[in-house]
Amino acid sequence: MNFRELKDKLNDKSESLLMYFPIPRTGSISMSYFIDNSPCIFTYRNYELETCFYQPYKTIPPKPQTSDNQDDWDLIYFLSNDQSFFINQLSEIQNSFCKNIFEHDNKKIFSIIRHPVDRLFSIWNYCTTASNEYELFSLDEEEYKIKDFNEFVKKFATNGLPEKYPPKMFLKMSEILDLDLGDKLLVFKFENIKECVDYLRSEYNISKDHKHYNSSKKTTEKNISKETMNLIYSLYKEDFDRFGYAL
Repeated sequence: MNFRELKDKLNDKSESLLMYFPIPRTGSISMSYFIDNSPCIFTYRNYELETCFYQPYKTIPPKPQTSDNQDDWDLIYFLSNDQSFFINQLSEIQNSFCKNIFEHDNKKIFSIIRHPVDRLFSIWNYCTTASNEYELFSLDEEEYKIKDFNEFVKKFATNGLPEKYPPKMFLKMSEILDLDLGDKLLVFKFENIKECVDYLRSEYNISKDHKHYNSSKKTTEKNISKETMNLIYSLYKEDFDRFGYAL
């Protein structure tokens, strides 16, 4: 689906369309791969940012496109220069090219949430152990490469987010999903991802396998103290309350 086709579908009242609105560290890359060939599902990105490239997903920043014609570019995935391209608030869509998603009953949005503790642990683990951490986040100062999760949360809670981490990655899920859209917004839990996969297969005729993709190293054991759990609860209380998670 190229850019022109997507706009036509958004404007057409008869076209059923589903937009995936990703939240970081909730399996968004895997989900984008799973839905990438569907003619009625697209992944929301801020396509109008000048720093963005349109192209299939890669784990390193891509080379500049040779064509200036957006209709020739693939909408499967894209990367921006600072790697924080996928963080937006739902309300931003109202001013974007796909604002028409709100106008018709047969156009819906879905997103995936995750337990706040597991999500924050995954963010920290990725930022400190990903093989391309230096390229992505310039973590070149020891102060920002805190290898103990408990110490990181304590520092985060006391001093705020270190500048060298991608700041918007730490947004609360309730802040990202900042609009009450009723049944127009479908929210699935990462912990029960099969429910989401089964829904997409049934309603949108997707036959391919859903495979989990994770680029961070799997060498970090979870050893989270009770104090850390309580700090995370205080930091992400709105997420625990809105989405029904418990410590």
